[in-house]
Amino acid sequence: MAEAGIDAVVAASPANVRYLTGYWCWLAPLFREFMVRPGGSGALVLENFALLPREGDSCLVIEPYWGLNAVDCVVDDVRLAGSAELAPADGPASVDADLQPLLEELSAGGWPADPVDVVAAALRDRGLDASRIGVEVEAMQPSSLERLRAALPGAALLDCTNLLRLVRAVKTASETELLARAAQVAEEAASDVVASISPESTVDELTDRFRTLVAGGGADLDHFSLSIDGLGFTTTGSRPLGAAGSLYFDFGCVRRGWFSDSGTTLSIGEPDPLALEQHAAVRDAIAAGAAAIRPGVRGSRVQDEMRRALADRGITRSFPHGHGLGLEVRDYPILVPDAGNVISDDCVELGADLALEENMVLNLEAPVLTLGVRSVHCEQTFVVTADGCRPLVEQDREAPLVAGRPRVEA
Repeated sequence: MAEAGIDAVVAASPANVRYLTGYWCWLAPLFREFMVRPGGSGALVLENFALLPREGDSCLVIEPYWGLNAVDCVVDDVRLAGSAELAPADGPASVDADLQPLLEELSAGGWPADPVDVVAAALRDRGLDASRIGVEVEAMQPSSLERLRAALPGAALLDCTNLLRLVRAVKTASETELLARAAQVAEEAASDVVASISPESTVDELTDRFRTLVAGGGADLDHFSLSIDGLGFTTTGSRPLGAAGSLYFDFGCVRRGWFSDSGTTLSIGEPDPLALEQHAAVRDAIAAGAAAIRPGVRGSRVQDEMRRALADRGITRSFPHGHGLGLEVRDYPILVPDAGNVISDDCVELGADLALEENMVLNLEAPVLTLGVRSVHCEQTFVVTADGCRPLVEQDREAPLVAGRPRVEA
């Protein structure tokens, strides 16, 4: 924020509100205007905002119905805005002591109708109504942004959408631990699913089993994807796998908002020599990319090392690449060929081929789909260290997983 010359940040997307405050509402990314006002637009209904000043305390603005959901969040200044039909108590009300302030606020009612007015008031309370304020413009409705400008005529509102994406690229130690736990839950669930596979298994059955297993680890399904006979990807289907041979296998979950994403080759029956050869090629391509990871190296360099390793094995019809992981399934950096693009907003401008930084968490992946024959895959997650990288968690990719073979405990 100091480097960008801004005095405060106002976040509006569910992911960045969570990033700045710890607050999450499952409905926030789902509830659309037409769902409550027939004939309305597809704009999100719940306008939640997080205010982070460069100095001083943060503020969270949410709907009255969800005040209870914010009791345990890390922000002390939680303000309500919007409408709510809450019936008054018909006698003495008794709640736990920590919930008493919320009861009193909900009982008093009279909250402002417009959350934008509340954000503006919070900025004025902090003496920031004539300052330079970074706003996540991309996540705000245009009408909301205009109301904020009107409420703060002395402030300079600057788009900080990409600044927030860039800041999230480098993880704290606690964030890395959360990502590691999500990855471990997914890894164990995927291995257990593989152990249960028979020729009669379907993608739907396997997805449901994976969903159940990650739920046991406190996570939710993000994806469970296969490629059958190299014909692209599928996440659903009732066709038995039968003797499908070697399959691209990609899986991930979300635990407390943090994503995992990984994959390998799945073999129905013992893999044939060509499948083993191709799996070794994608495995070694990931290793080549990981060997290139260190602070200061551009993302395109890592991708080029993976591409070169595959080409040395005669594989040119593949798109090895990488990406960050975090509160979205893909955080910056994105490890792809340098196209000369720029990441910019009113607060930052730099080449999109980002230099890697210590404590970034990166996925490297390399699939090969051979139409009508087979598919292979390798995907692993790494943490950038001061002089290279380390695996986020143990992910054995030495050989394909074989259906029906139990997972070997470490």
